[in-house]
Amino acid sequence: MSAQTVRQPHADRHAGWLELFFDLVFVAFAAQLSHSLHGDPGPRDFAVFLALYFPPWWMWINLTVSANLFEDDSPRRRLLMLSAMFCLAAMAAAVPEADGDAGRAAVYALGYAGTRLVLLGLWWPATRLPAALRVPRWRPLSYCLVSALLWAASAAVSLPWRYAVWAVLLTAEMVLLLTARGRGVTGRLHTGHLVERVGLFVIIVLGESVIALVTSTDHAWTAQAGAVATLGFVLLAVLWWSYFDFGSTSAELMLGSAEGSRAYLLARDVSGFLHFFVTAAVISMAAGLATAVEEAGHAHLP
Repeated sequence: MSAQTVRQPHADRHAGWLELFFDLVFVAFAAQLSHSLHGDPGPRDFAVFLALYFPPWWMWINLTVSANLFEDDSPRRRLLMLSAMFCLAAMAAAVPEADGDAGRAAVYALGYAGTRLVLLGLWWPATRLPAALRVPRWRPLSYCLVSALLWAASAAVSLPWRYAVWAVLLTAEMVLLLTARGRGVTGRLHTGHLVERVGLFVIIVLGESVIALVTSTDHAWTAQAGAVATLGFVLLAVLWWSYFDFGSTSAELMLGSAEGSRAYLLARDVSGFLHFFVTAAVISMAAGLATAVEEAGHAHLP
């Protein structure tokens, strides 16, 4: 059964042009992060990769859920999303050497603080809705504003303590989200749209793998490199096929059959948490494929 055959409420809603434009900044993020794993990365390189990847992923899923719950194409919403895109672009630019350069790490922290302020602007109107749909004011104030201020303050913390502060702040954000039971939003979740948005993100990271294959073949124009690139393409094609014919469809069926708070909790866990590991793995694979093609036939990588 393909995803198109699933019938559920709001199944006809699709990603808007602004959301697709917004996703372009993550093409740059995927490229920057994948490049950091080229060559012969060690445990520290993978730890830095995961540490620098989780905040933008976390913000992407937060902004995606906000767009899912509140359909609004007003100039205010557009400006907020474009502001978040600019902040994330600054974070992406700071990724190289962000684990050692104090200036880049500070830009990364300030960029993330800016996205938390954007999130506050997106959620604040929900605090003025009718009582049955209203979000308590303390939630966006603590989840967005306080977090933004603390992230901005972390820019003044010296390395490596800054990373400990970031870990504490991210943990606090996750705890706040995990304690929320979806009050005021459970009946408004467009599950089909959410599955589509996450699928589009998977396409972005798969696209980075395709780019890595093509560009690495250009740097290693040999028969061995061509053979490895061909096998890499087959691997990506199989991964795409299995994800969108099985994984994505299963998620949509599961979310579409759930009701009330259970649908919200499933969407939070499947889309927000589990897909972090899926997309991080594909980005890592892109770096590995590029290295395999570039060094095909070498003694240390037969």
